[in-house]
Amino acid sequence: KKEFSILFVGHSLCEQLHINLLRSLGSEPVFSFYKPHPTSPPSNDVINQSWFLIQGRDVFPPADLLISYPSTLVDEYASLGIPAVLHSLNESEVDRSLLLQRILSAINSLMREKNGIAK
Repeated sequence: KKEFSILFVGHSLCEQLHINLLRSLGSEPVFSFYKPHPTSPPSNDVINQSWFLIQGRDVFPPADLLISYPSTLVDEYASLGIPAVLHSLNESEVDRSLLLQRILSAINSLMREKNGIAK
């Protein structure tokens, strides 16, 4: 089975949402990266999570799926064929359980594809 990786595209407004999603995905066999927004350094709360924190503006890790607000990175990864599950920058507008279901569904589908299992 191939390793499945998720890239969280960070922003200070989404930190708590991303931390909660990471914790919710704890039982999933995924490796997570967190790429902080270039103009706002991550909080200690973000730094202390289990994901791999990307240091440096020019580092773009390989990923199977992005979890992001509408960011230019989404377009850049999409051009490489890598999908994203998008959420609002305003956390209060985000339905977390629906977002988590969309993420789990995307993981399931992409993992099947990656491991050569017919849909």
